[in-house]
Amino acid sequence: MLKTTISIAALLAATPALAQAGDDIIVTALGIEQPRDEVGQAVTVIDADTIRTRQTVEVADLLATTPGIRVNRAGSLGGVTGVSVRGAETTQTLVLLDGVKVNDPSGIGDMYDFGNLLTGNIRRIEILRGSNSVAYGSQAIGGVVNIMTGTPAEGFAGNASVDYGYADTLNAKADISGSRGIASGGVGVAYLKTDGISAVSPEFGATEKDGLSNIAANARLKLGFTDTLSLDLRGYYIRSDLDYDSFFGAPMDSPNVSRTDQYVGYAGVNLALFDGRLTNRAAVTWLRNDRDYYPRRGADPSFGYSGTNLRFEYAGVYQPMDQAKLVFGYEHERPDYAFYGFGSQESHRADIDSVHLLAVVKPLAGLSVTGGVRHDDHSQFGGATTFGANANYTPNDGTTNIRASYGEGFKAPSLYQLFDTYSGNRALKPERSKSYDIGFDQRLDGGRAVLSVTAFRRDTRNQIDFDNATFVYGNLDRTRARGWRRC
Repeated sequence: MLKTTISIAALLAATPALAQAGDDIIVTALGIEQPRDEVGQAVTVIDADTIRTRQTVEVADLLATTPGIRVNRAGSLGGVTGVSVRGAETTQTLVLLDGVKVNDPSGIGDMYDFGNLLTGNIRRIEILRGSNSVAYGSQAIGGVVNIMTGTPAEGFAGNASVDYGYADTLNAKADISGSRGIASGGVGVAYLKTDGISAVSPEFGATEKDGLSNIAANARLKLGFTDTLSLDLRGYYIRSDLDYDSFFGAPMDSPNVSRTDQYVGYAGVNLALFDGRLTNRAAVTWLRNDRDYYPRRGADPSFGYSGTNLRFEYAGVYQPMDQAKLVFGYEHERPDYAFYGFGSQESHRADIDSVHLLAVVKPLAGLSVTGGVRHDDHSQFGGATTFGANANYTPNDGTTNIRASYGEGFKAPSLYQLFDTYSGNRALKPERSKSYDIGFDQRLDGGRAVLSVTAFRRDTRNQIDFDNATFVYGNLDRTRARGWRRC
């Protein structure tokens, strides 16, 4: 592997290109910044240094090294890739990219395909294990994966690198960021191209390689009009072109091609009132995921899917005193699903309205307790109410943390599972889960190492399953997962 890295940061500024919250700050538990000692749930942070050290190409390969995470990939690099948390279904993992829910409304179970997501300009990943629908609503049964690009730091800086190696593989990335006056922002791009290998063994008649071309671009702009009012704009774009092998025929070595375009947008206003005791965030987020499938290059597409999700979010945090704060919010989202192919077309949509309220209190030194409730109203099957609570106790300012949590989750049936012409079932019930955790974290050697042990159990009712006898989706009565991890 030939690798060239160009750093222009030293030439332009004496500050890093991207500043990021440390391991002591967690965002994913409630959707706001919290000290780790305030979080009673099991959260793993993959920071910028870890991402840079491991030098993986796909985000999925980073996640695969995390305890409690299983990665499923169909075929070679770039193939459909799902992430399972603690043995849950890949469709039960909620995924956020720069604050935007990116689970695909056109997917069979709203799963997010990690096969298209490169590590190029990703600077931080937080993985929360356990059901957490109180904070995030539908899908957060197994856990939440929160992926973040970097935030601009003071000054002006940039980085670029190029790798070249086997199978004519080219991996390049670059980013630049800076700030001046009321404005701060950055842009980045990552590119991967490879001839690939055949997923079929030569002894079974492999004749062609499965190549991949992927480009991802991101941008961010923040305007701080005053100390209390700011505008936050973010965008992410992915285009992927993949040679893949059809699942039909023998051998499964075919010239099929898939193309994916993914658009992610975020526009938010932040306002602080009453000397900062009340903070408000109102945002509009947008996701569009287009997937087209071709029998071979140069041919017309055989079929395709398009999924969009438009969301409005309001989140408020009121902290009347250091020992207590309230987190509350309202969300409206409108997932939309469209399909064409095999002589037919169809499209469906739903509307989901949600409200939630959580309280974080610190009744004693070193003890933090969180509890909350959420209600979601779905236009297709009605309402779902979820509860959650957790606690974290540290007797020595964070060197030791003892955690316990209870979380409920639910997942609405996907539009495909409800309305597909051949396998849909409009009588499906939402999946419901209850998750229990207990564990502790012990920092060693001045915080340079952490020993963590967690035991968990998750009970799920009405889990959606494909019936191979009837070829229709239905609900299972009950499933259970339990275990423990040490790291």
